[in-house]
Amino acid sequence: MTPGTSGTSGKTVCIIQARRRSTRLPDKVLEPIAGKTTISHVVERCARIKGVDEVVAALVDDPYERPLHDEARAAGATVIAGDADNVLSRFARVVRQTGAQTILRVTADCPLLDPFLCSDLLTVYRQHMADFAVLGAWPHGMDCEVTSGKLLLLAEARADQTYHREHVTPWIRECRDLNKVYLQPHPYIDLRNPFRWVLDYPEDLTLLKAMAAALGTDMGTVDWLSLLNLMRVNPDLMDMNRAQSDHWRSVNKTLVRSIDETKRFAYEEVERPYHTCFWTDMHPEGKKRLLDLIAKMDL
Repeated sequence: MTPGTSGTSGKTVCIIQARRRSTRLPDKVLEPIAGKTTISHVVERCARIKGVDEVVAALVDDPYERPLHDEARAAGATVIAGDADNVLSRFARVVRQTGAQTILRVTADCPLLDPFLCSDLLTVYRQHMADFAVLGAWPHGMDCEVTSGKLLLLAEARADQTYHREHVTPWIRECRDLNKVYLQPHPYIDLRNPFRWVLDYPEDLTLLKAMAAALGTDMGTVDWLSLLNLMRVNPDLMDMNRAQSDHWRSVNKTLVRSIDETKRFAYEEVERPYHTCFWTDMHPEGKKRLLDLIAKMDL
């Protein structure tokens, strides 16, 4: 396996992207759930990811966004603001200002994000000397990606499509000369139901508040397996945002898109029994060209 673009040392920063002007549900990041705003839940959960040195909220530089800035800071995040539409440039600014060698990308609409799952992803990323790692095939709301700060800066320099800049990691996903790790649930975990624990629509908010009421004081610490059990014990919860789940699955065939395009997979059991890991190890010559390019750039 060829070396990754990030080592095991250096600063690791979890970057949360957020904005108030959401199209489907404006101000969703400031919605209260179980006594805290959505962004507060996300910041606190990211702070519990093992191996993360700093949590940064990558926000929009706009006076309208100031209440979100204040809320993120109050929850314990460093706030770094930038362009509203070029989210990739926001992440690059975070990398430059923090000196991050490794970054985790999280979105602020995942108030139930499992820090243990993200910790496992970071571990696998390092164990396999990967360039990019992603959680895939988990319930929507358990979304996390890991890559190196240098590779993120290269993506910013090379990205030439609008969607590359809007969605941060597509250029990295589409680059064939990278080692990519795909961490998914073990086959014996039944996730055929389209569980959706993310906040995009009013129906999602209804579900999340109902889940919070059922969980009580466990809301801040519950993991994804406990959430799965909650849904199975209370099947009526599934109906609250089922239409949104079905729609999302129809327009997003896979969360990892091009990650499996080479079909050259290896398989490995990882530390926890409910995970499997697939990865691609790209051609060494292509990887060398990429590393040479990074070395020559003023990143």
